[in-house]
Order: sequence, then structure tokens, then C-alpha cells
Amino acid sequence: MRNGDLSKAQLEHTTLNNADLRDAVWDKAVLSDTKLTGADLSQSNLHDISLIGAASLDGANLSGAHLREGIELYGLSFKRANLSHAKLNKANLSRANLCGADLTYAQLREADLSDAIMSVKIASEDHWLGQLSWKDQQVKLGYANLERAILYTTKLDGADLTHANLSHAQLNRADLSGASLYRADLTHAELVEACLEDVIMIEAHLNHAHLREASMRNARLSEAILVGADLTGADLEGAILVGADLTGATLNGTDLSRVNLSKAVGISEEQLNRAKSLQGATMPDGSVHP
Repeated sequence: MRNGDLSKAQLEHTTLNNADLRDAVWDKAVLSDTKLTGADLSQSNLHDISLIGAASLDGANLSGAHLREGIELYGLSFKRANLSHAKLNKANLSRANLCGADLTYAQLREADLSDAIMSVKIASEDHWLGQLSWKDQQVKLGYANLERAILYTTKLDGADLTHANLSHAQLNRADLSGASLYRADLTHAELVEACLEDVIMIEAHLNHAHLREASMRNARLSEAILVGADLTGADLEGAILVGADLTGATLNGTDLSRVNLSKAVGISEEQLNRAKSLQGATMPDGSVHP
């Protein structure tokens, strides 16, 4: 069906698994409960398509696809789908299943990904030991544009968000434990009560980020920029902030036990005095707090 004309098509309960649909015309097409598992829709213009019901795009190739701004994709399944470079600005992906999906370089500005399923443990058998082992199947969001995206309570633990743009994103109570946010932009991001334990935020931009009550134990924040960030009540025990910029950061009630602040800049004695604890912390001058 490559290059096919599906304009105004009304496809109900149709199976198009593994179909070659590259360059097909979908003008005003309506797909209801359609199965597109493994279908190739790469570089397709899906601007005027409507996906209704339990449409499945598991394993589909949507790389470079252009979907209508604000498209309704609530609860749809994109497991292991290739959505790299796809345009999904303002899309409603709430409760969508994105386990193992590749969203590298995808455009998701102002998209709603609240309660979307981003990772799952997959059982695999060890043929040598005859035992089951569990492996996380995680979404890839490296270099993705998630500016102002809605990600409340979303599980992104272990996700690849390297160089992602999450400026002004809403991540309150989201689980980002163990995620890679290397050089990610989280300027003005909302991360209140978020789980950021063991997260990699080396050289990340967290200017004016809201991190109140966030759990950031053992977070790696070397060279991160936290200018004006609000860390009120946050738990940073064991975090590494070597060379970080904390100019104007709020540290009221922040737990800085065993934190490494060596070579950190912009942090004053007044800021440190407002912390909950500095026990065992390495100070900017290299000294260790008792």
C-alpha cells in the first residue's frame, strides 16, 4: 500500500500489521480500533488522521512522521515503536503505552504525557541457569523537545533524557530515579516532590527549577547550573555537586548530608546555614563538615 491514497478512509477493526504505508495519503482518514503493529509509516504526513479506540501501533515505524498539533492519542499503545524525529507537539499521550519506544529527537512541546507508561520489566529466560531474569524496557527521549510537556507522576525511571529540552516541563511527583539527564535543559521545570535518586544530571541546566521536597539522594550534579533553583526541603544526601553553580539557590531545610560541594560556586555561608544538615558534607573549599 505504499504511496496509496487513503483519503477520507473509514477503517474500523482493520488489521494492517507490518504493512508498508510509507508516503500514503491519509487526508481526513479515520482509523477506529485499527491494528498497525509493525507497520511502516515513516516520514508520513499524518496531519489530518484520526485514531480512535484501541488502535495499536506497537513496533510501528513512525520516524519522522508529522502528526497534527494537539492530536488525541490517549491510551494508545506504542510499545517498541520508532517515533524518532516525529512531530507530536501538544499531543495528548496521557496513559499511552510507550514502553521501549524510541522518541529520540521527537518534538513533544506542550504534549501531555501524564500517567503514560514509560518502562516495564520484561522477563527473559537464562538458558544456562534455567532461571528467569528481569530487564527494564525503557523509553528513549534523548534530544527530545519536551518544553512545557505535562509529565505529572509519570514513571521515567532509568529513561534516557540526554540533552532533552524539559524547560518549563511539569514533572511534579514524577519518578526519574536512575534516569540520564546529562546536559538536559530543565530551566523553570516543576519537579516538586519528584524522585531524582541516583539520577545523572551532570552539566544539566536547572536554572530557577522548582525542586521543593524532591528526593535527590546520590544524584550526580557535577557542573550543573542551579542558579535560583528552589531546593526547599529537598533531600540531597550523598549527592555530587562538584563545580555546580548554586548562585541564589534556596536551601531552606535542605538535607546536604555527605554532599560533595567541592569547587561549587555561588554558594554563601548564609545559604548553607539554612540547610537542614551538613553532616559529613565536603565544602567548596575542600574541607569536610563535622
